Amino acid sequence: MTYTYNNILTENVRNSTFSIERDNYIGVSPSSNIIGGLQQVFSVSDFIFDYTDAEINQVVKKESNHIPVYYIQGGTIPGEQVCLPGEPPICFPGEDETVPSKIILNNDGFSSGRLKNGTIVYCYEKQQAYQFLIDNYNDLYTAAETESSYFTKTQYTTSVISGTTATDNFISAWVNHKVEGEPNQNGGVWTRGEANWKKYPNEEEYFAINNVPASELIDNFNFEDAIIVVPPSWHNKKVLSVTASIFTTGGSNVESTITLNQSAADGTKSEKSWTHSSNSKNSKSDFTPSLTLVEGATLQLSQSPKFGAGNFGYTATFKVKG
Repeated sequence: MTYTYNNILTENVRNSTFSIERDNYIGVSPSSNIIGGLQQVFSVSDFIFDYTDAEINQVVKKESNHIPVYYIQGGTIPGEQVCLPGEPPICFPGEDETVPSKIILNNDGFSSGRLKNGTIVYCYEKQQAYQFLIDNYNDLYTAAETESSYFTKTQYTTSVISGTTATDNFISAWVNHKVEGEPNQNGGVWTRGEANWKKYPNEEEYFAINNVPASELIDNFNFEDAIIVVPPSWHNKKVLSVTASIFTTGGSNVESTITLNQSAADGTKSEKSWTHSSNSKNSKSDFTPSLTLVEGATLQLSQSPKFGAGNFGYTATFKVKG
């Protein structure tokens, strides 16, 4: 049978004036009941907000929502039929009513319902933590705020109503949940830039291409012979910079352009180059814009011109981030 995760229910209710002894086995605030913070679920689907088939003009309350958002579903309410007395009665269709959608923020302006920007959820199914982050939140908020007829702020809550591009975008960022690495609607997966549930933590990673062993003369070694393949876990990650070095400078090296070449299975190619200065053992360069890695693609270096005789070993180390 399929395991079904449920939010914790308890028959124990305590007044806030009571304290809980350290050795008491009773907890009073499950992580699923708090606003923001750190939470845990079983399946990746458990932290996706579901408002399909919700009742129009009502707060969305569904058991499937383990981290509820304070969201009121919009839509069209059919008008009631009006009939004049007679035999048979003459009836007219009522006028339909269009109701906008609405998101309610808590008074911090940074959370809605139990969901807060920065909430971290550990998913047992994936053995992975995810963090809810709305990119450019300040820009989205500021744009929505300028729509004065659709944006109402009080001491306790902020209400944002659909009906303009700015408010629609703001509401969508809160209620349409996209999980990094999970399937999208187009046969692919949500990238980190597209997702608002992003894998956590997002630490820098590194890979090195030891194109020339320390025992080999650079002039005698073919850079293109050393390649690596992009693993699935690095798909859509960005190569931010490179640090490279010549193992030993027995001779003087000339200025050379080094290029990181990426060749995907479909034939798509991308590259980033940097300059290794003459008579310099080390070089470093930031890639702006960064190079996006593609699962299964091959990475290798090329060089022009050769460094010159007397130089041994060359290693390039690349910094990667999601």
